[in-house]
Amino acid sequence: MQVEASIRESYILITLFIKWFLLQTPVLIFSIVYSIIHNRFTAIWRDDSLRFRVWQTAHYLFICLLAILWIADFILYLRSTLKYLGSNISTSVDGLSSAYRKFDAALQIVFFAAALDVLICATVISKEYRFRRLNSRISAYLLSIIVPSILITTLVHAIYGIYFTLLNHSSPSADLLELIFAGIPTVITLLGIVLVGLQDDWHVE
Repeated sequence: MQVEASIRESYILITLFIKWFLLQTPVLIFSIVYSIIHNRFTAIWRDDSLRFRVWQTAHYLFICLLAILWIADFILYLRSTLKYLGSNISTSVDGLSSAYRKFDAALQIVFFAAALDVLICATVISKEYRFRRLNSRISAYLLSIIVPSILITTLVHAIYGIYFTLLNHSSPSADLLELIFAGIPTVITLLGIVLVGLQDDWHVE
């Protein structure tokens, strides 16, 4: 029985970690990769205006904030999960501390704000560059695939975090819906990032 309980603990811990990783990582990855893409664009577009400098600085600070929150969220999630598994073995995550739930809900809202930031950055770049002058594949992948997908993902997380977490309405069906509606855009986002990263034609025609 002890062996079975230990195996079950390990299975639950791994499952919860995979879920956390799939739900929390894409926005951070996208933000970092987008910053790299942003640097390659700004290498062409040099603007010494105060507006550009403020926007660029704010974007990088926002990326740093996301990274810090991402690490803090993982630490708190792991600590809460281990504490929960030590006191009660279950296949649900209802035993996670309320402190983590509130923090995670706040993190989802920040992630959604990050997605809006990415959308604003992409819009500004497309406007300044007049995207018709750039390679159409970059335009399609960046604006038509990745940005909407990340917005959908973070919006689902934000709604789930506010309604189901803070109001304590979490259920297996709600978790499944979150995984479906956030998981599919996540896959699209990661594929889009790979496709954009493989492009080597960043020059302006």
